[in-house]
Amino acid sequence: MRWLPREVRGPPAPSSAAVRQALEREARRGVELAIKARLVALVAIALWLVIALPQPWTLFHHTFILIFLGLGLIQLGLLKGGHARSWHAFAFAACDGVLLAAVLLAPNPLLDVQPPPALALRYANVVFLFVLLAGSALTLSPALVLWTAVCLVVPWAAGVALIVMTPGVITESAGPFASASTLDETVRAFLRPDLVHVNIQIKKAFVVLLVAGILALVVQRARRIVHRQAAAERERTNLARYFSPNLVPSLAGREQPFGDVRRQPIAILFIDIKGFTALCERLPPEPVVALLRDLHARLSTCVFAHGATLDKYTGDGLMATFGTPDPAADDATRALACARAMIEAVAALNAERAARGEPTIEVGIGVHYGQVVQGDISGGERLDFTVLGDAVNVAARIERLTRDFATDLVVSGALVERLREEPGEPDLSGLVPAGEVPVRGREGKLAIWLRRTAPPGPPTAPRPAATAAP
Repeated sequence: MRWLPREVRGPPAPSSAAVRQALEREARRGVELAIKARLVALVAIALWLVIALPQPWTLFHHTFILIFLGLGLIQLGLLKGGHARSWHAFAFAACDGVLLAAVLLAPNPLLDVQPPPALALRYANVVFLFVLLAGSALTLSPALVLWTAVCLVVPWAAGVALIVMTPGVITESAGPFASASTLDETVRAFLRPDLVHVNIQIKKAFVVLLVAGILALVVQRARRIVHRQAAAERERTNLARYFSPNLVPSLAGREQPFGDVRRQPIAILFIDIKGFTALCERLPPEPVVALLRDLHARLSTCVFAHGATLDKYTGDGLMATFGTPDPAADDATRALACARAMIEAVAALNAERAARGEPTIEVGIGVHYGQVVQGDISGGERLDFTVLGDAVNVAARIERLTRDFATDLVVSGALVERLREEPGEPDLSGLVPAGEVPVRGREGKLAIWLRRTAPPGPPTAPRPAATAAP
């Protein structure tokens, strides 16, 4: 919805429609707030006139107040009804300026005795210009603030010029004021009701414009703060998609959240649905997507609950890392605990699906501990933090071994060794060693441990296809 000018909508964010929408929403609220503040101010002025000046001739001013109220209600109705256009705010500001100059400078026809026209400039009526000027600042539009100032000053200056041209009116450049030679003569000339001190009126207009310029700078700075805050919230939201919530405040507060690309040991977890291709062949696409959404939500909850980083979704599974962006003393412990939590989460999901008569799923989880290279590999404005290295490939191969050993969890011997080095007693309950197995893409063999899902007995030997698994 582009119902406001560019100055109100604000500069577009480099890569986020959400930031632009946030600024537009705030600008809309600001315009509505400015109109409501104007209506409240007009009611307050009307009450003040009734209390301070309970005279019939104030009906002249009340008439203009009603016109101001009507214009404000029309503008508010256009906004609420979605009919406002970019030029409406500027047009209403022009009408306000003309009406305000008329009510402050035009003769009041309800007075029994008309005072000299120049006397209208002796009152402090110019302060009412600042009321409308202050209201324009709520729109978050520097252009509208400056335009409002012009619309206030120009009609005021035109009214002053008309008064000066009125017969019998004198200025400081001619008449008794100019010819005064003593202080008493100057004071008497200054107090004459038919004198217009043009320089004072110029100062009034200059001050209004000066204040408008300052307000425009304040509004512009406020817009930048809103823009930066919206961008920061977007960045925090993006971080929260991948990192544990307890890490987000720390990462968001860093100038370079991930530092330089570096090598460090971490724990890596892969989880995948077994037989997912066959499941897709049996089910329509909608139930498959619903299943994946439900599964991803539960698995990511487990990831974040154990202070891990969600590196990526892998279609029907995900990859999580423990020790990124900063390593901890219990990375391996948390990785194994997360794997067990995922097994419980999948069991709960299967119970719900079985109760609904839907097919259940089996998952395979592989966990490894080793050296990786981590860092932002995007090379542009979009963040793409990931980990690379042989340990990542090994973790993926370990997850594939769950099919060959008919289990839902396989961990590497390197992870078990790290568990024994970390503080506290390692929890290896339910895990049994399965010796060393070949892993595709690596020389030598890899020691692995399995989660026992059948009665205790000798570990099941892998099928020959294990070495040819992709």
